[in-house]
Amino acid sequence: MFPEHLKINCPKCNNRHLRYKVGKYGPFLSCDQYPTCKNVLNFR
Repeated sequence: MFPEHLKINCPKCNNRHLRYKVGKYGPFLSCDQYPTCKNVLNFR
């Protein structure tokens, strides 16, 4: 569906990229700077 790393800047820290992941409750995007930046965007 998506590549693991997207070329979309994290809207919270604005210096890293979002990463596509699939968790227990479905797919989501998270900052690749975790745990420093804990931004998460759910697909709902």
